[in-house]
Amino acid sequence: MIAFSEQGQLKSRAFLLTQNLNQLEALDLDEFRVYQVALSEVESRGRFRFPAVLRKADTLAVPEALADRKPLGSLSDIDWH
Repeated sequence: MIAFSEQGQLKSRAFLLTQNLNQLEALDLDEFRVYQVALSEVESRGRFRFPAVLRKADTLAVPEALADRKPLGSLSDIDWH
């Protein structure tokens, strides 16, 4: 999770790193994928709560269907707005 200020407004963005755990003996970086997700998804998966001010600052709209989500390929894929 990243929190930042843009033109005096607090914003937050959350990311999820996934990996293929089937081959733990070999570290293959190609198996790692980073997705931009809603802060609420990180809370749900991690079973904890961020402060309300950070939840309110997360304005990202993320497709609900996992199939509609694409992993981030580069920093320019991040939605900062």
